[in-house]
Amino acid sequence: MKKGARVLAINDSPFRLSDREARVIGVLGRLDAVEGVLSFSVRVDGDDATDAIIRSLRGSRFGGQARVLALNGTVLAGLNAVDMQRIKKELSVEPLAITRRRPHPALLQRVARLRLGRARAASIKRLNGLLRIEKTAGYYVQRLEGAERPSAEMVGVCVSLLRLAHLVASGVARGESRGRI
Repeated sequence: MKKGARVLAINDSPFRLSDREARVIGVLGRLDAVEGVLSFSVRVDGDDATDAIIRSLRGSRFGGQARVLALNGTVLAGLNAVDMQRIKKELSVEPLAITRRRPHPALLQRVARLRLGRARAASIKRLNGLLRIEKTAGYYVQRLEGAERPSAEMVGVCVSLLRLAHLVASGVARGESRGRI
């Protein structure tokens, strides 16, 4: 990935499982600058995360600018799975899911089966089966099979912007920010 490429980092706000929707914040930036913020909502445990990301980015002035889409995990608002393959195809961005702890796709699928049923769990299993997990710069990075491995510097930029998206989302939802990604 090109040095200085724009990253759109997306994180959801804190929510309860009883909530209908969760707010999602996107922060667009580069190594040395934040260039914009966008927001949208997705259903808690819904199936609209991918559509909402695509619609929000296409409808914003940042539409063609982002080269990387950074997520904190492969789901938003509970178990609302993001189809990273579709994101790459429709938006021409490289999607990365970055977490502090090692992802456990089998555990995610079990929880999805209990809360959402077999069909949705199978969908989440299929989406996670397309991803490769590697540790880079102290973080676990999930990327599509065949995608270029991100540099430690790129992961650092993604993490910084994810943290900012998390702080904004938390501040909007709670009135003040707290926690970490």
